[in-house]
Amino acid sequence: MYFGLVITVAGLFTILLAAASRDVMFYALDSDTEKQTRAAAGINEWKWPSDMHRFAGGKAYMKDAGILGVALMQRLRRDRQGAFPIHLLCYLSNATAAIFLYLIASHYWDAKIGAALAVLFMTSFWPHQVALMGGFQTLAHALLLVAVYCFQAAENGSFFIQGSAYLAGGVAMGFLIFASASSRKYFPLAAGAFFWSQRSNLIPMRQAVAAFEQTLVLEKLILVGSMAALFILLGVIYFGFDSFVTALYEGRGPKCLRPIVSGQRSRELSFYLDKKRSVMKAMGWGGLGLWSLLAVSLVFTKSAVNYWAQALVALGMIAVIGALIFPNVIENVKSFIGYWDSYSMNPHFQFYIDFFAKKNIRITGQTRGAGWRWLPVFFWRMTPVPFLLTIVLTGIWMILAASGFLRQDSPGEIVLLVALGLSPVLFGELTGSPQLARPYFPALTGLFMLIGFSLFRLSPVAGDTLWLLLSGVIAVSAMWNCRIFLKDVWPARMAARELHRVLGRMGIKKFYTYDTPFNDALVFVWPAYIRKKYDIQFIKSAHEPEDGYIVLPGMSAKALNMESQRVAYEGGDFKNDPIIGALVARRLIDRCSVATFQTFGSSRIWAQESEVMTYRDLILKEVTDHDRWLGLARILDVSKLRAVLELDRSQEKMKESIVASSHLGMAIEHGARA
Repeated sequence: MYFGLVITVAGLFTILLAAASRDVMFYALDSDTEKQTRAAAGINEWKWPSDMHRFAGGKAYMKDAGILGVALMQRLRRDRQGAFPIHLLCYLSNATAAIFLYLIASHYWDAKIGAALAVLFMTSFWPHQVALMGGFQTLAHALLLVAVYCFQAAENGSFFIQGSAYLAGGVAMGFLIFASASSRKYFPLAAGAFFWSQRSNLIPMRQAVAAFEQTLVLEKLILVGSMAALFILLGVIYFGFDSFVTALYEGRGPKCLRPIVSGQRSRELSFYLDKKRSVMKAMGWGGLGLWSLLAVSLVFTKSAVNYWAQALVALGMIAVIGALIFPNVIENVKSFIGYWDSYSMNPHFQFYIDFFAKKNIRITGQTRGAGWRWLPVFFWRMTPVPFLLTIVLTGIWMILAASGFLRQDSPGEIVLLVALGLSPVLFGELTGSPQLARPYFPALTGLFMLIGFSLFRLSPVAGDTLWLLLSGVIAVSAMWNCRIFLKDVWPARMAARELHRVLGRMGIKKFYTYDTPFNDALVFVWPAYIRKKYDIQFIKSAHEPEDGYIVLPGMSAKALNMESQRVAYEGGDFKNDPIIGALVARRLIDRCSVATFQTFGSSRIWAQESEVMTYRDLILKEVTDHDRWLGLARILDVSKLRAVLELDRSQEKMKESIVASSHLGMAIEHGARA
């Protein structure tokens, strides 16, 4: 029964979204999704999967699995140019994630908890908003859950089934690494699922101290020696990086390593020397992760089967990684590491240093947001019900466990479980992830893990009352999320499409608009077959047209599509036309409008997809209702506009006449008294 409910909800949402967005357009001019679509469309010209990078303008790195998925969707849809295939992949990924979330939760806890989590996930707007952005975080999420399910399947199967399941889990993990730059936040959750599947071959957590004391001297030496080796390696890289890279740049050193420094004729040596920080960061975190895996294995393993399972997972991962980076292995690994840390080298806040300085707010080129204080307000905006459920249910479980009422979990296990559930957030903060919606989407999985485990522990105590309350919460959550999605997320994303539809219904074949970056997410994202249907005239002033219609894009600089646009962070809101500015200042612009459209600039949700805008919105409280009103796109009727302008002039003249008459009367009265 519960599985049927999950299939129905997941299938219904997927079908409705796919049917409603068949003619979806790219979210902005020359967007990442457009480049990724072009890369997937060139699959017939690939000799190896890594050849996709020649078509993607640098936007396929760490997204190789997503590009392959888009290529498959393009084949199924017979559409190699439009945006729909990439969104269809994301819709299917969300549906797959919901189904596997149910299967996993049912195995760990029970079917009722699995159904509650799956329905709560599918009725949340956040996963569908990421899908509408073409975010491969949805694919990464699905691949994580597939890997976890494979680890579960290996628990009680035969030797052959166990081996096949761990190998399949490794394959899923390999694709996970190349699904999204946010995938790294899933690693702790995947590792936790793997070691839980191996719990019969591990020493229990309760015996952790004794287990470490009982380890052989050789094992302790391995742990200390491997950590020392890691520090030595990092030291060698740090102190020898400049001379080593310089030697390669000048054509010295091993020939097999010279591809590490490529394009010498087009790039200065300083470009490669500046990569030291990203290389150190990648090597440091990668080395620490491998050392942690080694430490857990040596301390807790009581059966060699654990090492065999790890080897199979590693084999599956290596097979996928090798297939995706071959044949230019060094070049692709270099690019992978570079993209891994690309944000810290190029945060969007660097464009706003002077902008914030005028507000007496000091930021630097490395600013990424507000830090830890951004997290609660962000989650309250994007996923309030799971966020609240996590706090309440986990808090009650921890209090009851600490008081001794629930005796199943030791303090160490409680801390480990909570840390594991919060690991995507902790990982993001510790590694300096950009603070915006998509990179923090993995946090939702961790919240669901804590909700599921807390329900499992509290159900025997609270009984039917808990499930009655939870059912009501999920129902209210579904209605609230659907309202936000239909009134904010969906119409703002579909502004360009809706503009085309309204112009068609009104029979408008010619219109005027402005050649400005404010149009990059509206008129300029129309595909060629739509643009050629219209006679589009670009103007600089609303005085130019004698009649007809003007398409006015959203005018707010505090919009997702305007982040990093020079005209926005230097000039502010749309100021191309003083006439429009005067109508806006007097709140007369809507009298000239025959249609309005929500855009990214009018949305409370889409602002969270920009690290600068979410900072200005949630932390500085600068994004006001007036800004969102400015963010609306409009179709202006020129005849109405002229009438409003004429009326406004008449009223101004009347005011001037009244004021002048008043001044004259006062002067006469003053003279009479004199």
